[in-house]
Amino acid sequence: MKMPESTSIKKQGMEAVIEALFSDLERPAWKSELVQRLWSGYGELLRVRATGTLKGGIGGDEQKPPIIVKNVRPPRAGSKVKDNVSHQRKLTSYQVELAFYRHYAYELDPKRCKVPTLFWAAPGPGEAGINDNETWLVLEDLVHAGYSE
Repeated sequence: MKMPESTSIKKQGMEAVIEALFSDLERPAWKSELVQRLWSGYGELLRVRATGTLKGGIGGDEQKPPIIVKNVRPPRAGSKVKDNVSHQRKLTSYQVELAFYRHYAYELDPKRCKVPTLFWAAPGPGEAGINDNETWLVLEDLVHAGYSE
């Protein structure tokens, strides 16, 4: 399915994530909606919904719970903002967020402090193996889990 024009997220990257997360569906159809843009144009937060037929032809169309995809794209190398204190603070903030979801969030008691489950993440800013310091976080949608926006 085509990505809406309102988002600048890479289609191939999103399709790979959707296929992995919804691997129990034959050719999942998905659509995304922009939840919000990140501060200072550093990326966007999307809500993604997928439907499809379960593999093996079991039942009819299956609607999966929506997920949240956070795509962080800091300005490219060579940009004046790279030497800016504010830019460094934002990069640190995204690194801390990623570390929190990877290493600490699962330890919290969901009855006392509900945080979204991290389903998948690409390396963050400053970590090896990521294209142009781009970060992807795929999270549980707390609105779907009964929490208001």
